[in-house]
Amino acid sequence: MGKSRTVDGALSSPWFAAFGRVAGLAGLGLCLSLSAGACVDGVVTTTASTTEDETSTTEDDGSTGTTAGGSTGTTIQPTTTQEPTTEEPTTEAPAVCGDGEVGGDEDCDAGGEDSDECDADCTFQECGDSYVNEAAGESCDDGGPTASCDDDCSPVECGDGNANDAAGEQCDVGTEDTAECNAASCTTASCGDSYINEAAGESCDDGGESETCDADCSAAECGDDYTNALAGEECDTQEPLMNGACNLETCTVECTGFWANCNLDPADGCEANLTDDVNNCLECGMACEDGEMCQVGSCVPAP
Repeated sequence: MGKSRTVDGALSSPWFAAFGRVAGLAGLGLCLSLSAGACVDGVVTTTASTTEDETSTTEDDGSTGTTAGGSTGTTIQPTTTQEPTTEEPTTEAPAVCGDGEVGGDEDCDAGGEDSDECDADCTFQECGDSYVNEAAGESCDDGGPTASCDDDCSPVECGDGNANDAAGEQCDVGTEDTAECNAASCTTASCGDSYINEAAGESCDDGGESETCDADCSAAECGDDYTNALAGEECDTQEPLMNGACNLETCTVECTGFWANCNLDPADGCEANLTDDVNNCLECGMACEDGEMCQVGSCVPAP
């Protein structure tokens, strides 16, 4: 074995030189076998695995690293990989009218049947929507008043309190007459309509004047201040008449002197003078011949 010598304070001998070459080759082989690591001067550092000799170090910025064999090495930064997420788009199921669930553009859903608030077509119940909903009490629904259906979705009936012009009703006050409406016919109350409406003050209505009924729909009666010729009245007034007066017990005109009510018009009272009237000479209706004159109640030749 050769002798060793000191060079600049270090030992130098053929033995130490050989040992160094062997150690370097061994380190190079270790680097080549650990392909996942890094090799610097024969020292191996790893990023994916650790050994029992690894020592955790903390840098000033709070990160943590690992070195092999307790010596200063490369700082290992932890890495986090976030898996991409894909969310399936939510699709709302289409609304089905009649399934009992309100969805989409449905107003309501009574399970495919009518209710007092919802039609079977999933719209709110409403009189006038042209849909007959019996559960809501509708008997008809023509979308408005017609000759057969009222605007409250009930059938037209005179006396139901709902005046329906389309059905020809002038009024409808129920079953009792009023001063303005005949309940039985749903017509406007009017004297002369041949309907006795006591609420309007009528005691009779013969469609006009008759022997028993005055034209004002009151019973014919002498002394009622209405002259009813069909009832045989000549007059019926307390007012004085020309050349006479009205007897309110018999409703006849009583004239004075030779005056007479020949035209039966109480308005002009006793208009005929029987002493000189050529058409009523001595009595009503007695006319003188042509060329004659009435003189003191007699027809005489005219001068």
